[in-house]
Amino acid sequence: MLDQGLIRTRSKIVDLDDIMSRFKERELITEGPRQGKLWSLALRADIRRVRRAEAQVVRSWDAASLCSHDDVELLRQTYPDATVTRVPNVIDRPLLPVNADATGRRLLFVGSLAFRANVAGLRAFVDEAWPRIRDKLPDARLDVVGMLPPEGLKEEMASVGIDVHANVPSVEPFYREADIVISPILFGGGTRIKILEAMAYGRPIVSTAIGAEGLELETGRHALVVETMAEFAEAVVLLSTDAALRAAIAADALVLQHREYGPAALERALHDMAAG
Repeated sequence: MLDQGLIRTRSKIVDLDDIMSRFKERELITEGPRQGKLWSLALRADIRRVRRAEAQVVRSWDAASLCSHDDVELLRQTYPDATVTRVPNVIDRPLLPVNADATGRRLLFVGSLAFRANVAGLRAFVDEAWPRIRDKLPDARLDVVGMLPPEGLKEEMASVGIDVHANVPSVEPFYREADIVISPILFGGGTRIKILEAMAYGRPIVSTAIGAEGLELETGRHALVVETMAEFAEAVVLLSTDAALRAAIAADALVLQHREYGPAALERALHDMAAG
């Protein structure tokens, strides 16, 4: 029925990637006090609208896929009659060698700077963790790499000694120079590509719990996962001063990434979906 703008298909599967209503609920909790009542009221209305849309899609399509174990379980609990499956985000990147002269002091943040969760997390890190890190590691350096930074962000970061690199053609040179990758995310959903990318490139990670959510990372083995920005600073200092720990975490994270978030994992998920 192409002439009517329709395509016949045996089944319809929607890829939600994450549960957007949950993402927005977390944003409300984190950003609401700072943004004010009108902003919060508008976001609450948006949450209700998104939740209705999610319900309609999940109930009317044959199946829904998500990238996170946590989101799959939540959707199954919310809609017990729905068919929900997991299709992981995957990354295929070359393993980068560790710099022979690595000092452990070069940090890297990668993410779209047009995305509110990334900018909010970065600012919280800069306000609360960065001064503690610089107090212990005066020669620490942070590079921020991302698309479409909001107006004034470069100047804001420069004022505390942080370089923002916008709209770069490739992130690989920055990973190549980095000793530690940070993911100070305070709200969100799904799984963070930036963490999978760092794992594939062979760079150790410090992340908030929400930043690492859904990736089955074991703290102290695959990354250092923390709850507060004070703990974030402590973890960065620890990792920066312990080359053996950096190497061990990067090695174990690479094994996990290859097994659970590489091309073979996607092939298995799609095969299971087709078989089911």
